[in-house]
Parts: sequence; structure tokens; C-alpha cells
Amino acid sequence: MVTTTYLGDSVKKMRRGLVTGASLIFLSLLAGCAGGNGDAKPDSISIPTPSGKQVEYLGEVKTAMDLLMDIQAADPESGWVQDTSGEGFSAATSSFKSKDFCYLYTFPSFQEAVNIDSGAYGDSWTLLGRYFQLGLIMLDRADCATKLNQVISFPAKPSGGSELEVLKPSKETINDCLVRHASCFLDEGVQFPSESTSFYERPLKELYLLAEAGFCQVPLEHAIDTVNPGGLDSCELASDKGGSGYETLISQETRDSSILRIAARTPMDLGQDSYGKYLIYGNGWAIYMYESTEKQKQLFIDMQKVVKGTLVARY
Repeated sequence: MVTTTYLGDSVKKMRRGLVTGASLIFLSLLAGCAGGNGDAKPDSISIPTPSGKQVEYLGEVKTAMDLLMDIQAADPESGWVQDTSGEGFSAATSSFKSKDFCYLYTFPSFQEAVNIDSGAYGDSWTLLGRYFQLGLIMLDRADCATKLNQVISFPAKPSGGSELEVLKPSKETINDCLVRHASCFLDEGVQFPSESTSFYERPLKELYLLAEAGFCQVPLEHAIDTVNPGGLDSCELASDKGGSGYETLISQETRDSSILRIAARTPMDLGQDSYGKYLIYGNGWAIYMYESTEKQKQLFIDMQKVVKGTLVARY
């Protein structure tokens, strides 16, 4: 298994139930801001913003070619070679493929891989990985990761037989990821959840409440599904709330891995992020609007009054 050193390793070795000092400060801010705004004017309402920064990598630096040599040595039967097709993630700095049609894409850092990864690409689930300072996304179509997990660290597929605590999107874990970003996936003794799991098995209750309160253009018939809880659904923002079609969708996410990815992402382009500036969340759920900006501040304040939960500005 690759071993690396990150600034703050002593913090990372703490059990997942604890949060860093920065997180505790952030939690206290949220406690004062999550509700109870009363009749305060919108301009006077302060929405807390996580103030943590990314953890700095201090270990040995490797290249993509070092990675290729290591995976070829670890799994010679799969015939790993450089992929020159130009397909895949445009932000990847290099890509490799096996004869079993597994693909591995490299990024300058693990954070940048998390920022790009959505959990799926085409007809394949994605798998986040880390090789020294490099971030990786793998399309694992033949259980290739199992053959490489002595070379690559896969947070969702750790090597060894020890029982690990699977990360769940509790309010405390979401808080922690908002502060520490992608490094919250790399703590010792924890495992990133598999795709499509929903630990809390929550129906899309909050989206349904927003629809009932007139925030959606059309009523939602299946938003509160107690038979098949967990998942993602959206509604068009009502025109009298500022909606203008597909570009203004209110979405609720209840899948564990997706909620944690949203919390751990950092804005990639001058403060812009596809998941938007604002986020409302609770145990096992998150409400957001794609590419929300300051223009939606009052809208999120109004929605938070309906769904409760914690409202933050992600940047």
C-alpha cells in the first residue's frame, strides 16, 4: 500500500466521530446561524462559509510514468499501456488502459480528482484513487482495482482484511468535509461508501416539502418514496420564485457518496462550481441548485425555513 505524509496526519488518525478544531469552530458558527433568523432582513442575514483549507501534501512526489511502471509490475497479466485515444476526462493529465477495458486517469492532486468525479462515467461506475500526490479516477470494468490496491490507495476499496468504518453523510461528517475537503476521505480506518448506498434510507422528503410550499413549478408525486428510499430528484423552480426552466432546478440528494462528494469539492474556476454556492443539509440529505450564486441567497434562506437543516455557503 502506498504510504504518504499529509500535514495534519495526527488529526486524521482520530476516529471518524471526532472532528478537527477547525470543524468544531465551524460547527459552533453553524449552531448560531442554522436557524432562528426571525424577521431579520435578507441583507443582514449572514450565511456561514467553511473557512478551512486543503491539506498540503508533504510526501514523495511521483510521475504518471512511475505509476504506469508500478501497475505493470503489480498486474502484468492485464497489459496496462498508455491510452492515446483522447477520450475520457478532459482535465486528466494522462490516461492508461488494460486489455480488460479498465481505464485509469491521473490528476495533479487527489482534490482535483474529487472535483471532477461524479461517481459514474458512461456505463461504468468510477473509483477514486490516490498514488502519492496524484489523484486518480478508475473505470473498473473487470475488478482491476483489486489487482492494484497494493500500489494505489482506493478509499472505497481498501486493501487488507480489517473492518473499516464506512463514511456516512451525517451532519458531522458533512461539516468535516466542508472544512477539510477531499482529505476527509483519506483518514486512517475509514472507507468511502459504495455508489448508490443510502445509510439513512431517507425518502426525498425535503424536496416534497418545498413542492408543497410552492417552490416547484409543478407538483411532485413521487418525491416522498418510502418504499425505495434514497436517490436523487429535482424540480423546476417556480416562475414566481425566479425559475426559468431547466437551468434553475432544485435538487435533493440522498445517496451517501454523492452527498460527501458535494461537501468535499472545491470551486475549480474563480469561485464557480457546478453544485453551486449554497447548500442545505441534514443527516443523509442535501438540497442544492446547480450553479447557484449570490442571486439565490434569499431563495435558499426561504427554503431553509421550510426544510430546516443547515444552510451554508460552500465558498
